Parts: sequence; structure tokens; C-alpha cells
Amino acid sequence: MPMNEQKFRQRASVTFGRPSSRKFKSGSGAGIGSIGACFDGCFSALMAFPAENLPGSVVYPEARPLDPLTPCISWEALEPERRVGVTHVEVGSTAKECSLGWVNQDAKAACAPPGKGEAGGSPAGGAKRDSSMFFCVFDGHGKNGHEVSAVAAERLPAYLAAQPGGPLAGPTRAIEAAFRKTDEDIYQALGPKVEYSGSTGVVVIVDPGKRMLHVGNVGDSRAVLGQLLPDAKAPRWHALALTTDNKADSPDERERIELSGGTVMPMEGCEGEDAGPARG
Repeated sequence: MPMNEQKFRQRASVTFGRPSSRKFKSGSGAGIGSIGACFDGCFSALMAFPAENLPGSVVYPEARPLDPLTPCISWEALEPERRVGVTHVEVGSTAKECSLGWVNQDAKAACAPPGKGEAGGSPAGGAKRDSSMFFCVFDGHGKNGHEVSAVAAERLPAYLAAQPGGPLAGPTRAIEAAFRKTDEDIYQALGPKVEYSGSTGVVVIVDPGKRMLHVGNVGDSRAVLGQLLPDAKAPRWHALALTTDNKADSPDERERIELSGGTVMPMEGCEGEDAGPARG
């Protein structure tokens, strides 16, 4: 059945705006063109690099310094009046005791936009007071995953805070833009070091005024809301998932990757066995 071209363009677009990879032309020889196209399509969408020295591959420059951003105010330094509705924040990370030489690749951010809670822009332009708070968790993976997650934890909240009118003026737009810009910063800051390394992430924007949560995630980082169910005889807590894992082998994501020219499969172990989960 012929594919609708418009649908193809929409579904084949890379989620967070990585530079488009040029298509490979299959040629004679050992089939390097088709292998390269698969490799390029997979990893350019998942915080890694296409192979070097392949005809038509995208070559990323060396690491470069990032432009300065106004940092957010950490939870510890936040004034009590700006902690409206949030009484306790605690962050924990479990070490992988069985892994020799393991480096903690988790990173977090619990903070609020700089200033006294005012939104960007002037009142005449429709700006309103922004009392938002950000809570983010990033789980790095790969050799340099700890560096990737550290960049994300520093840059993503700052991009949220810098949204015109404040993040609460358009939370969905703010989250999408922040993830895109953070992705660009990761490539710029780490250069070739990010090959085969990356990070999942989840961000929650708290709107105390409306008692609302705005949530976004990439990869399989999750946000879970604990709800206390009142019951006179047996009150209990209920876990409510706020995110859906974005995994390479989920039907929608597999289709998007394959329409982009990639493939989904596990890595191959030393003896040809599947090693780890399916990757795109």
C-alpha cells in the first residue's frame, strides 16, 4: 500500500530536532551503505553519533564551550514563601554494588526560576507572576553518561525558566523547547565523548496556584504520583503513573525509528547473543 507522504514526513521526524542525516546510497562492495544508513538513523536519534568515515555520514565538531545561562535557584536556597505547597524534597540514588568501577550516572535538579517569582516580559505584554518549581531526574548511560546527565540537569531547568512569559504561560511548549535545546547543548559540550552515551530524563513543572503538574519525559525515566485514598477502615496509598516509557521497541517508537531509516535490535554480545534491551 503506498504510504502517505505527509504522514511519513511527520512520523519520520526526529523527536528532539537532531540534525538530519544524509541518506546513504547503496553501492557495490560489502554493503557498507545500508549498514551505515541504519547506524546513522539509529544513533542520531538517541544521543549518540553516526560512524565516522562513512560516505555521507554526519560529522559532529569537537566539544565547544556552552553559552552562559542564568541558573535557577536551588531548592535549598529557595525562600520559604516560594515553596508553596511543597513541604519536603528528598533525592536518593542506589549504588550498583555489583559493578566494578561503577560511577553514579544519576543527576537531579530541584529548583525554581530566578528572581522573586515574576514571569519574563512586562505586565502590559500579558506576563503574569510565575511561581513554578522544577523537579528533574536524569539517568545517564554509556561510558560518559554521567557527564551527559550532569549537562542536562544544569541546562534544562534554565531553559524552562527562560521561556518568554515563564514556563507556565505554555508548559507543553516550554518542556519541548527545553529538551530540544538541552539535546543540542549535550552534543556541543561533549562532542565525540557522547558517542554511545546519553541520558534519559523526566521533568515535572509544579504550578502551585492551579495545583497542577506538567510532566515530560524522554526514554524510560518515570514520574509517579502517590495518592492517599481515604478509607475510614483502611486508608492506603495508590501509585499513579504520570509518564509512559519512551522505549525503542514500543510500537509507535519502533515505527518512527524505522521510518527515519533506522532499525531496532539489541546489541550483540561476544558470542552473538542478544545483550541488553532493544535499542534504536
